[in-house]
Amino acid sequence: MKKVTYILAAGLMAGSMGCASLVEDLNVDPNNPTSVPLESHFTGTLINNSVFHEGHLARQAGIWSQQFTGSDRQYAGINTYITSSGDYDGYWANVFVLGLNQHRTLQASAQEAGNEDIYNISRIVEGHIIGTAASLWGDIPYSQAVNPAEHEFPTFDAQLDVYAAVDALLASAATDIGTGDGALAADLYFAGNRDAWAATAQTLRARFALHCGDYADAISLIANGISSSGESMFTPHGSVQNGNSNMFWMFEEVERGGYMDAQNSTAVTMLLGDPADASDDDPRLNMFYMSEDWTDPSTWRYNTSATGFFAIDQDYPLVTFEEALLIEAEANARTGNDAAAQAALVAFYNHIDDNGLFGYALDGEGEDSYPDAVTETGAALIDLVMTERYLTLIGQLEAWMDIRRSVISGDGIQLTPTDPAQTNVPMRLLYPDTELNSNDNTPEDRTLFYRDAIFQ
Repeated sequence: MKKVTYILAAGLMAGSMGCASLVEDLNVDPNNPTSVPLESHFTGTLINNSVFHEGHLARQAGIWSQQFTGSDRQYAGINTYITSSGDYDGYWANVFVLGLNQHRTLQASAQEAGNEDIYNISRIVEGHIIGTAASLWGDIPYSQAVNPAEHEFPTFDAQLDVYAAVDALLASAATDIGTGDGALAADLYFAGNRDAWAATAQTLRARFALHCGDYADAISLIANGISSSGESMFTPHGSVQNGNSNMFWMFEEVERGGYMDAQNSTAVTMLLGDPADASDDDPRLNMFYMSEDWTDPSTWRYNTSATGFFAIDQDYPLVTFEEALLIEAEANARTGNDAAAQAALVAFYNHIDDNGLFGYALDGEGEDSYPDAVTETGAALIDLVMTERYLTLIGQLEAWMDIRRSVISGDGIQLTPTDPAQTNVPMRLLYPDTELNSNDNTPEDRTLFYRDAIFQ
C-alpha cells in the first residue's frame, strides 16, 4: 500500500459539520504519513465530495439565488455579496488538497491493488468535483495541478478546457466501469452498483454540457443518464448529531442558528402564492420551508423539522433522476424541440406526483398536484422549465448556476440584486488567498462579477 500524507480526516472534521463520522475507523494523524486501507481512503474521498457540495458553498449559493436569506453576522454580509478571497481557502482545499490530490493517490493505489471499481468510481467523483469547481471559479489549475515536482506553480487552465477534460474523464470512466453490482461496502453512494455509477457519470456530462450551452450534447448524453430514482446519488444521513447528520440541519440547529433563514426570499414567494389561500401553495413549500405565520414573509425559514427536507436524517441530493428529467426538458426546449421538452416536463410532474421529490413525500402526494399536460411552447416553455429547476434544486449549487445562466440568456428567473449598486447577482467565487499568495499564475482581475467563458 502506498504511503500517503492523509489529511482528509482532519480537514473533513473541521468542515463537514457532522459528515466526518459517516466512516468508522478513519483514525489517522494528519501530521504523519501513514498507511491507509484502500477502502477507507476511498470512503474519505466520497465524504470530501459530499462536504464540498453540501456545506457552506451550497448555503451561500442558495442565498445568492434568493432561495435563502443571510440574516445574521457574516451571513448578513453574504446576503449583500460581502465576501473576501480568504473566505475560500478551505473550499479550494476541498477541491485540490482533499479532492484531486487524494483522488490521484487513490487511483494509483487502486490500480496497484487491481481494484478497478474504486479506480473508476474515483475518476467519476474527480470529474464531479473538478467540473463543479470550474463552474464556480472559471479558470482553475487542472492539467498541471497536484504535481509540485514538475509544476510548482501550476498554470490555470481555461474554463472550457477544464470542462472538456472532465467530459473525457467521465466518458472514459463510464465505459470502463462496466455493469452490475460491485458489492462495495465502502461506497457510501451506491454500494458499488456499476450501472448507477455509469448513469451518474453520463448525467454529470449532460449537466456540464448544459453549463456550456451544448444543448445537443446534453440531449444525447442524458439518454444514457439516470433513468430512475434508484440511480440517484445522495449523501446518506442519519440521526447522530455531530456524526452523520444533515449539514443544513447541523448549521441551523447546532452551530449557527438564525444566521440563515428564508424571510422574504424569492423562492418562498413563488411557492406560496396567495398567503391567504393555502389551496394554491406548491407542495414543495412545506418540504423546503416552514413558518409560524404564513401571512408574514419575515417568519419563513428552511425546514429543519423532523418532517422537513433539511431534517437531521434527510439524505442530500447530489445528482438525481429529477435533475436528469429537467436537463432533458431544458435542452430540448432551448433547441426548439418543444414536444420532447413538454414530454420530459410531464414525466417530471408525474414522477413527483407519484413518488415525491428526492424521496421526500410531498403534501398531496398521489393527488395530481401538478399538470398532466404542458401546453407552453417557445420562450414560455423555457421559462417554465427554468422555474421548475429553480423550485426543485433548492439548496443545491446548480440553482445558482441556473441563475447565472439566466443573467446571460435573459430568460428564466431574473433576480433583483440585493446590493443595489450591482446590476446582477455574483457570477463566480473569488480565488482564495492561499492560491493568490503562493501561485503567481493566479489571475488577479477576477471579481465576483467577472464573467467567465461560459457567461460571455
